[in-house]
Amino acid sequence: MSNVIDRQTFIEWLGDGRELAVLDIRPAEEVGYASPLFATNLPAERVPAELDRFVPRRAVRTVLVDDGKGTAKALAEQLSADGWSDIR
Repeated sequence: MSNVIDRQTFIEWLGDGRELAVLDIRPAEEVGYASPLFATNLPAERVPAELDRFVPRRAVRTVLVDDGKGTAKALAEQLSADGWSDIR
C-alpha cells in the first residue's frame, strides 16, 4: 500500500465523517498562517517525538502535508515502520 494520496482522496477524506488527523509538517516560520484548513502545524523534525500528543492512537488515519519536496513521504515511511498503521 502506498503512503501517498492524491488531492481527490484527501478531499473525500475531509468529508467522509471518519476520524482524520491532518498535520502540516513544514517549518513554523515557513507556514505562518497558511496551513491548510483542518491542519495543525507540527514541523517535521518534531513529529517523531511529539506525534502522540496530537494524534490519540496509532491507528488514526493521519495525513502529513509538506511543501512537495518529499519530506512527508519519507516521514510517513519512518512512522509506519514505528507502528503508525494509517499514516499518509
